[in-house]
Amino acid sequence: MRNVYGVLLTLIASFGIVGNVFCLVILPKTGGSKSAIVMLFTLGVYDTLFLASGIFLKYLPSITFLGHTPVVLSNLVSPVMYPVILLSHLGAAYTTVAISGERCIAITAPLKVTQWLTTRRVKVVTVLILVWSLAYNIPRILFFAPRAYWESSINSTWYRLEPTDFSKYREFL
Repeated sequence: MRNVYGVLLTLIASFGIVGNVFCLVILPKTGGSKSAIVMLFTLGVYDTLFLASGIFLKYLPSITFLGHTPVVLSNLVSPVMYPVILLSHLGAAYTTVAISGERCIAITAPLKVTQWLTTRRVKVVTVLILVWSLAYNIPRILFFAPRAYWESSINSTWYRLEPTDFSKYREFL
């Protein structure tokens, strides 16, 4: 059952990445509202990063018939992918809220939308979402660090994320 879970979710996430890449290529070429395009483009980037990091951190390592290779790969990329999955998850959530706000303004004040929702303002909002997502997740990123350990069953050194000494301080918690 674990193999089925890993294979199916890897396929679904891969199709999602392909679909997002198509949308990211096509979206800027549409003639829609610039503010909506910027927000949807940002959401597509967050979603693609979330799916890619999910493949490497969760789905591939659960496929046992591939041997130790997916787990080794997951352990190698986890120091990079763990912060990416945290950042993209929170960034996608706040970008979705921003899209809802942008659509609300576009519907309730259609005559003033071009004054209120300039491309520059929307870009500032997306950058603020990125900065907030990063600032919020810094403690969570500092909670874990890659540590080398010897795995005797395969006679190899592996890396895995383990709680840091910093995470044990009462002030941090």
